[in-house]
Amino acid sequence: MMYFPTLHHNSCEYHLMIIANWKANGNQELCRQIIAARDNWIGVDLVVCPPYPYLPYFTDTLRSGFALGAQDCSLHGDGPHTGEVTCRMLRDLGCSHVIVGHSERRRLENDDIIASKLSMAKKQGITTILCIGEPLEIKQKGKKAIMSYLCRQMDNLQYCDMIAYEPIWAIGTGIVPNADELQIIVGDLGAYSKKAIIYGGSVDASKIKWLSYIKGIDGFLIGGASLHLEEFDVIMRTYKDMRL
Repeated sequence: MMYFPTLHHNSCEYHLMIIANWKANGNQELCRQIIAARDNWIGVDLVVCPPYPYLPYFTDTLRSGFALGAQDCSLHGDGPHTGEVTCRMLRDLGCSHVIVGHSERRRLENDDIIASKLSMAKKQGITTILCIGEPLEIKQKGKKAIMSYLCRQMDNLQYCDMIAYEPIWAIGTGIVPNADELQIIVGDLGAYSKKAIIYGGSVDASKIKWLSYIKGIDGFLIGGASLHLEEFDVIMRTYKDMRL
């Protein structure tokens, strides 16, 4: 089981990391490319979250600074649940992290399902990453409406190790909040949750540097940009240089 070192931030322990969420993408060649390139990224805590079929490609290559995560997990334990992938199975494959409640999953899941998944993962000792984020119509109502919406998504913080803040209106659009907006929201989320805050939503090589200056952001959840080795390499090297 892979765990990353922590540092103290705002009187709490936090992980600094890059989380690569491939979603329903990737192939054997991308697995090989990421494994071959990882020595270039030593010093950055990387969690790779490929689709389930590609998890075994990484199981035998895990070492310090490189961890394996799942994009989702079952709310069930072992048993007659056809098609489900349990947290015990994920741990058996070497997964140390799991993403729960991504906005693309929340279209199918309610808060009770998300809470059950978080609880099952915690029982297996897997680090849980809870995704939260507001749609455009909530953003347009202002900060108070945004925080009210996000706080409702964090009802089960006792099962959560870190928060991934991904504004729904920013995912895959190329649009990110401006620095002032993001600083305020991230600061409020950290104060409310006392958890690590990972930012996601159209993070790419052109944005990683200025986003890294936002106080309170403890890492990044990266989607599309993690599928292209050249761009992902720029992200990783930039982030590494800023941390040295």
